[in-house]
Amino acid sequence: MALGKYFGTSLLCAVLAAVSPACGDDDDDGGGGGDDSTDDGGSNVDAGGGGADAAPVATHTGQVLMLQGQFLSFPELGQGVLVEATFQAKADLVPPSFEESPGSPFACKVFEFTPDTYAPAGRDEGTVQYTIDGGPEIPPCVYVPGQGYRCVGAMGTGGDIQVIDQVMGLYSLTDSQITLGGDEVGRFLVVNGAKTPANNGQFPIVMAMGDNTVAFLNPQGGAEELATAGTYLTVAGFGPAGQTAPVADDAQITFALSPGGEGDVAEYSQAVDIGNAFTLDTASQTAINAVPTDGSAFTISCDGEGGDCGVSGASLVNIIGTDGDITGLPPFVLPPPQSKAVQIFCVFLAGRATVPAAASQYLVDSGATRIRTVFVRANNMLFNQAKIEMQVAAGHAVAGFTDPPQ
Repeated sequence: MALGKYFGTSLLCAVLAAVSPACGDDDDDGGGGGDDSTDDGGSNVDAGGGGADAAPVATHTGQVLMLQGQFLSFPELGQGVLVEATFQAKADLVPPSFEESPGSPFACKVFEFTPDTYAPAGRDEGTVQYTIDGGPEIPPCVYVPGQGYRCVGAMGTGGDIQVIDQVMGLYSLTDSQITLGGDEVGRFLVVNGAKTPANNGQFPIVMAMGDNTVAFLNPQGGAEELATAGTYLTVAGFGPAGQTAPVADDAQITFALSPGGEGDVAEYSQAVDIGNAFTLDTASQTAINAVPTDGSAFTISCDGEGGDCGVSGASLVNIIGTDGDITGLPPFVLPPPQSKAVQIFCVFLAGRATVPAAASQYLVDSGATRIRTVFVRANNMLFNQAKIEMQVAAGHAVAGFTDPPQ
């Protein structure tokens, strides 16, 4: 399972694949938002020469997605872009422990993970490039062993961290040897090896200050000014980063892959419409931050009083609870599990998703210390290659957090 940084978007594309038509369907009128442009091996054509009607026997899966999202209870963090690319052998996928509708892509499924099976890095299949029509620039995304795909902008050693406004948690990083310009805004600064422990971590970049300085948010940063002895890099696509709607409604998101690595994926390029932003209904704005911890059924939706679903292909709820230590963590960070993690994943075509009691009970039994609930409205496209079933998706997401009583 690939976990999307802050949001945890695992299986989003894989389940959506059954909802929308393949790229080669000329009758597609925009339900998936794509332009049907694929390269070698796309559109269900067997690259081994079996012809258009010969179904390839895919042994791998690939999911490439982009979401614009926010944390409902932390408006000060703003919005941001989340990108994820994951490629895995089908044999490595964890099967569901519970299926509300066995064999169907719809309704809810539950997955259980150990620390070893939680958030695998996947496989290197080359370079992934995201292009957002009218949106922020995403640097090429490459595979980092042990971490998965990362979209790195700049990196350096040293630099100088200064306090701009301690009360606001606003700091700056200056490196005269590196260009740190306006394209870094909306990305995250990842610092390791700073002398002050609180200055290590990943922090949203909110402003460019000339050619060599960026300002970033660190609510728990150190009060001192220091020269950083460690290393830093900037990474795009990590989630909320102090922005306001960086991607417009109905923008085209183009996903392209240049093959490499394990060589299971042929070159491809596919565009998907991101759809419309949405507003959770009034009841769900409370429920997403207070999911039941007694095994009760519950609903997250945008189609009730006070809500607005906009236009998108499907609604999804992705819930992950882990038993990791949350001591000292910001309230919007999900820790890795100490012994167990549980995921509830639900997909519906309507603007609401109801988690049944049987699935909710898994959260109780997991001993979760923190639960992250994400509601997504997204479009997607599916196409097959000789070795891999590929899904690409784009949409909007809102996340909430629940800390069960211990």
